[in-house]
Amino acid sequence: MISIGALLPVIFLARPWKAYSGTTYGQNMNGAFMGHPVTDTDQKISERIEEIAKAWGISMAVISLAWCLFKLLITLPIMDMSKERVEEAVQAIDFKLCEEIKIIDELYVPKGVIGHR
Repeated sequence: MISIGALLPVIFLARPWKAYSGTTYGQNMNGAFMGHPVTDTDQKISERIEEIAKAWGISMAVISLAWCLFKLLITLPIMDMSKERVEEAVQAIDFKLCEEIKIIDELYVPKGVIGHR
């Protein structure tokens, strides 16, 4: 799952941050994702998403998608279409973040638009 737009790429928010260290995918990013440097703030946001997901007993992907849906005008989630991912997307539609939005947003730093302009 990736978010193209002004938000942090959701790919970092769909599973724990440490899941990327030591992987070929993590090494290939070489500190950047689609032209944007990966920052300490990105890691902190991912860790907050993980904490929220654990507290609710749901996946990080559901929390990430719910956050993107809340920020509807500035993001376009693109997901793979496995049965599990479709179920998470449906769950995210009905999941409403309240105080959690503030917890995520207080760290968020906007990134420029990527891709074709």
